[in-house]
Amino acid sequence: MEQTKIKVVTPNCFHCSKPGYVEMTRDQFDEGKKKVKQGAYYADAFPFLAPEIVEMFISGTHPECWKKMFPEEED
Repeated sequence: MEQTKIKVVTPNCFHCSKPGYVEMTRDQFDEGKKKVKQGAYYADAFPFLAPEIVEMFISGTHPECWKKMFPEEED
């Protein structure tokens, strides 16, 4: 039986000041939160999330805002 996904609110982005949201199951969230409290890095606690989504948990920075703040340099 598939679990219903929940929306987890991330900290406000320091670039645009808006919160972000990440969807996952309650079990995934509870397990990851437990690992973080035990000292795990967010990337290790939530291995199913892309790095840019993990960053939202850490700093609140949305992937789009990150690109605006740190544009890729041209060769």
